[in-house]
Amino acid sequence: MIPSETTSISDKRRVSGFDFQRSNLRRRFLRFDTAQPKRQAESIGRLSPVPARRHASVKRIGDLLICCLAFPAFALPMLFLALLIKLTSRGPVLYSQERIGLSGTTFTMWKFRSMRVNAEEKTGPVWAAKKDSRRTWLGTKMRRTGLDELPQLFNVLRGEMSIVGPRPERPYFVERFSRQLAYYDCRHLAKPGITGWAQVNRCRGNTSIEDRLVCDLEYVQHQSFTLDLRILLLTPFAICADPNGC
Repeated sequence: MIPSETTSISDKRRVSGFDFQRSNLRRRFLRFDTAQPKRQAESIGRLSPVPARRHASVKRIGDLLICCLAFPAFALPMLFLALLIKLTSRGPVLYSQERIGLSGTTFTMWKFRSMRVNAEEKTGPVWAAKKDSRRTWLGTKMRRTGLDELPQLFNVLRGEMSIVGPRPERPYFVERFSRQLAYYDCRHLAKPGITGWAQVNRCRGNTSIEDRLVCDLEYVQHQSFTLDLRILLLTPFAICADPNGC
């Protein structure tokens, strides 16, 4: 669910406090009390990823190793996709967008173009839907399988992204969600990734922003080598089984 610009105060408080009807252990640490600012501040403090800083260099080495393995493995598929994009639609093969990364810094993220040229020229930024008329036939297939994300390996190589982390979002949506969802900016305490905890928990595509935020904050607090490995192993199964991919 994407919160609207006219979200009521009660709805904002419900979302801010993560007062979901479904209750389980993995979400309890995110149940902040919006009526007590001091407790809120303490909760934000607990999200500071001190262990993540200690293993940041190890994670960076892992990212580079995966890139070294991925580029030879995906070189031919990427070349084939580039050829198909050129043959099936007008416009460039690659598409670049400004995204928000670690500590709120902006960077240029690359993808295989899955939509027609100037798709948002008249509308401005629009959240992608499952049956999006702006998308090309090939683009629909690529987004369903995540193949359009392969050029982001170059972002990983440049150090702007990691293989695993919260998905980076566009500045327009970051500003909007930051106004409506408490602690949304805390997801920028971790380097953004190609895949993440939200994605393997069926929060891909046009799904609930609140649920995605819960997963992202959980990753920020608990990120570790073992969690990253678990996400990497689960990602192919998540792509195949997730009906929300778009």
